[in-house]
Amino acid sequence: DKYKYCFRDSSEIIRIGKDLIKVFNRMKDKFKFKNVYIMVQDVAHARKAGGFVGKLLKKAGWKVVGQEIYPTGTTDFSMGLLRLTFSRKQYLIISIGSVGVNALLLLIFINFFNLELATVFCISLSVQVFFGLLGMYYVRCWLVCPDGVSFLSKLLPFAVPYGLICSVSAFIPMMERFMVNEFLGSYYLGIYAVGAKVAMLIVFVIAAFQTAWVPFSLAIHKDPDVIHTYNYILRVFAAVMCLAVLFLTTVGGDLVSMLASNSYNEAAIIIFPLAMGLAIEGISWVTEIGTSLSKKSYLNLYGYASFLLVSGLLMYYLSQYVGIVGIAYGVLIGQLSKALVSSWLAQRVFPMKWQYRSTFILILLTILFGFLGNIFQNEYSSSISLAVHLTSLFALMLIIYLYMFTSQERRVFLSCIRKYFNSRL
Repeated sequence: DKYKYCFRDSSEIIRIGKDLIKVFNRMKDKFKFKNVYIMVQDVAHARKAGGFVGKLLKKAGWKVVGQEIYPTGTTDFSMGLLRLTFSRKQYLIISIGSVGVNALLLLIFINFFNLELATVFCISLSVQVFFGLLGMYYVRCWLVCPDGVSFLSKLLPFAVPYGLICSVSAFIPMMERFMVNEFLGSYYLGIYAVGAKVAMLIVFVIAAFQTAWVPFSLAIHKDPDVIHTYNYILRVFAAVMCLAVLFLTTVGGDLVSMLASNSYNEAAIIIFPLAMGLAIEGISWVTEIGTSLSKKSYLNLYGYASFLLVSGLLMYYLSQYVGIVGIAYGVLIGQLSKALVSSWLAQRVFPMKWQYRSTFILILLTILFGFLGNIFQNEYSSSISLAVHLTSLFALMLIIYLYMFTSQERRVFLSCIRKYFNSRL
């Protein structure tokens, strides 16, 4: 299939579809709508989702007029409405006019002006803005303004903190790179960029977990023994993340050579602190569930504020003594402070019987193993460094198996492993 391997992190479509039907039914009751036309992106998951939602809508009494697939990257959907309402003149103006005007302006600049690459983008953007606004004007009868703004009093206290958090999250990488460039120079900026990219591979594990965790945790939070499930998930996920970080650190040097070149081998030493920082952030999402359940999203701002303060100060001071490694460990300690503050606040507003001790000890042991690995990586040969990393990895596996889980949980785990291999043989 076209774009078969284009994926997007989200909840599973069955849950999304059922929630969407509730919204559609409320629209039908309030506005007396009965027809629906489905527009989806031209990728496999969107096409399948559109078909599934269409079936649910038909069962709910809606008339599905049709389904249209838009190319990836489409930003102007007014043409779809114009075609459905048989507004041929307006449709031709938007569809042909945007292409024609864009081509005409390019020809004019090529023949009479000095056309640069930036000018091409400016022309394309200007044309899109103009015809986008024109398209909105043509479909203005379909645009409905809210009757009032009373809903803002409920929406803004919840939405504004998330807007600020998104802004801070976008600012954090810029702050890291500014520190590297300001105190260490552009050469180490390139080294840091490579190390950060390799460390970001850990996000695949975090994103996969987060996709399942959010809807699952909210769906069962009213169960009487939910804390037992939460604690078990916390231990399992923390164990998986810590092992994944040490494994990524072990193969990090080879990944740097493969993805960049041997010229960037220095980047291997910052993979552990950056990956561990991301892992701590992912683990803290479990213990921060109380903030979501209490609907006090503004509390997340305190965690991010602690991160900016702690990591900013540490990056500034440590970079002057241990260079690029100081920047990376400043980020790691900043993430640890953010996790502690956010988890503490979540517990204050929504008390739960969390079993923090084993997870906290596991994180500290992983940081210790990774730090020792960084020391050997910097001072000794690659073979000795590899031996230390592998020893740390297997030692952590043994600690997790013996001390993170009960004997019954270990028996269940071994039974699952045996069943898996027996099914493969």
